[in-house]
Amino acid sequence: MLLPLIGMGTISFAAFIFQRGENRRFLNALYFLLFVATASVFLVILDPAHHVFFWAMVGVVALNFAASHLSVLQKPFIRSLVPLISVVGMAFLLKDRTYDLLGQQGVFINKFLLTGLVLTALGYELARVKVQAIRKFFGGIAEDDTVRAVLLFVTGASLFLCNLEAGGLGLLAFALLPILMDRGATPHANLLDGDVLEGLFFGAFSMFFIQKLWTAEKRSMVLLVLMYGLGLALAMGVLFLSTQFTKMGGMDAFVGVLVGASIVQALIGKDFTGASFIPLLIVGGMILPKFMVNEEEAAFEQDTTVVVDENGKVIEPSVVDLAEIAGTYQILADSSRITFELGEGGETKGAFKKVAGNVSIGEDPGASTFDVTLEMSNFTTFNKIRDESLFGPDYFNAEKNPTMQYTGSKMVSKGENVWELQGEFKMLGVKKLLPILVKRIDIEGRKILIGSGTVDRTQFGMAPSSSEGNVVSFEFKIELK
Repeated sequence: MLLPLIGMGTISFAAFIFQRGENRRFLNALYFLLFVATASVFLVILDPAHHVFFWAMVGVVALNFAASHLSVLQKPFIRSLVPLISVVGMAFLLKDRTYDLLGQQGVFINKFLLTGLVLTALGYELARVKVQAIRKFFGGIAEDDTVRAVLLFVTGASLFLCNLEAGGLGLLAFALLPILMDRGATPHANLLDGDVLEGLFFGAFSMFFIQKLWTAEKRSMVLLVLMYGLGLALAMGVLFLSTQFTKMGGMDAFVGVLVGASIVQALIGKDFTGASFIPLLIVGGMILPKFMVNEEEAAFEQDTTVVVDENGKVIEPSVVDLAEIAGTYQILADSSRITFELGEGGETKGAFKKVAGNVSIGEDPGASTFDVTLEMSNFTTFNKIRDESLFGPDYFNAEKNPTMQYTGSKMVSKGENVWELQGEFKMLGVKKLLPILVKRIDIEGRKILIGSGTVDRTQFGMAPSSSEGNVVSFEFKIELK
């Protein structure tokens, strides 16, 4: 793994140094080598049964890289035909094949991935079509520069489509970029991160487009309002995305950096070049996502693991005797919740926003019983795009399995006021024994139980994932009435 990464770093640095030169073919050759180095990293993490994916990617890249440098293939129709044929051929080769890559499971080729690949293949021609309308309205904009800007947008949109359902496989769209790189300077990026690629191309489009509007001959008040309106809309979009789609942190960061740079550029009237904003792009994309906090996620995590009084002050609750509240209770759904995380360092986090059911506490807590229902309508990973995917047939199949159930039949003492609840958990139609630690805490006379546990999702029929992890850790807080 180390050698390909060193190779990627070396080639990326070389591409950065030579990108201001006039030798486009040499630069494209560096990008081709960068792709091969990246693909070799995929080869290491791929299951041997999926190596056909690796060879398909390399084949598509090699074919299009060669085609982009053959003068006999420079006519628009032929130039588009080669990548289209290669995409269809790859789709046929990978048809019905499944994968487990970068925490995603599914089929290699689906409608999102195929659409993204086709859009990327046609990117240059699509950019030229859009450019005609832009130039007629604004005028005075060089066609090559505008094509480059619109091409970046088409490529970013293609990658976004791919990543909706394909996870790490959205990088397949990048396989066709060598043919596009011959048409304009496309900055290098970390090809292992689909979100970073999206941000790179959307952000670069924002930068180039606003820049060209500013330098257009037909500048007017309408044009200035449009430019600043676009900048403001992009900035607001960044704020919205950072709270809704946490997995798109790279995209948020890149667009945010570029919007800021574009506004500064408009105010001082200077023309930013590709070389000047690339360092800003890289620094912003690597640093800003670390500081982006999903407020809804943070609120749920705090509400489950931290106890506050009515004045909002954090208090340390005491663990008390469960037998003192012997009786039959209903769970208060609105003030009860479960949070969970999956992967090393809690890479994926989520929650059930409400918990329903009944609890019977015995005078001997060992005889207590629990009947808990979790509705998928209350499930969230604080990422709407990811949630839609998880609700689909490849994961929870929420339409067929709208609820999960836990039935606890007895408890065993695990220390002073600490109990292990023993029961069955039902998910995806499969029942498995699942022990859970339970404690009662004292908060202003309210009857609150907290606890934690782990569940192996593969035991319920979900496909294993070496990169994402299989064991889900969870914590809960339920209030009884």
